[in-house]
Parts: sequence; structure tokens; C-alpha cells
Amino acid sequence: MILDTNPEEQTSNPVTPPEQDIRITPFIRTIWAEIILWTFVCLGLTVLYLVLSGFFVFTNRNPLLNQELQSVQYFSYFVSILFVLWPVWYSFKFATMLKNGMETDEMDSITDGFKYFRYNYAFYGILALIYIGFIVLMFFLLFVIGSLANTR
Repeated sequence: MILDTNPEEQTSNPVTPPEQDIRITPFIRTIWAEIILWTFVCLGLTVLYLVLSGFFVFTNRNPLLNQELQSVQYFSYFVSILFVLWPVWYSFKFATMLKNGMETDEMDSITDGFKYFRYNYAFYGILALIYIGFIVLMFFLLFVIGSLANTR
């Protein structure tokens, strides 16, 4: 990948990047084609997971659970679907826009595809920060509960 940039433009305004002329070589095309293939494979496996888990959630009627707990189970399943489908949608848009841009040699479509790719990883980064915060909170609560239990 060859980038033609003017170094003077880079130092004049650090907020907006200078225009870049990206030449897509056959090697880059083969790598992007493989990325598209594996993205669609992951999308297919995700859909298979959703179908199978939905089948098990809705066909597994536990007679010990009352109606309210089953409602909580269904609600948690639908919330988990949202957390799964959000990044899947970004991955799908990335793969389709990249494939369309490679077929038509349209740079705007490729750029928009990589924007969705960035959104996908931003979602995973925010989710990872939430999980880390939750784990730190749990350790703190366990520490407080453990110290209160030792005082009695």
C-alpha cells in the first residue's frame, strides 16, 4: 500500500488528516477478500448460535420456574441478542461495503466499510471497559463483604 502525502500538510493541521492516495495492490485485494470470507463465516456461525440458543431457551420449560422467572429468562435472551446483533450488523456492513468497493473500484465504499469496521471495534472496546469495571466492582464488593464477615 503506497501513501502519497505531503508532510507540510500533516504539521499544519493535526486534527484533519491530509488527503491520501491509496493504491490497492493485488496482494491487498487478496487479503481483503479473505477478510470478507471470514467475516461472512463468523456471521453465519453467529446466526446459527442465535437460532440454536433460541431453540433451547424457548423449548426448555422448567416446571420449577414460575412464570415471572421464565419472563426474566426470555428478557435476558432478547437483551443478549441485542448485544450479539449490534457488532454483527457492523461486521456485515463492513464486509458488504468492502466487497462492493472492491468489485466496483469505488474508494468511497471501501472507506465507508472501514468506518463500520472501526465502529465494530469501538463497540468491543466499550464493552470490554464495562466488563473490566464490573469485575473491579465485584472484587471491591467481595473485599468489603469479606472484611465485614471477619469483624463478627
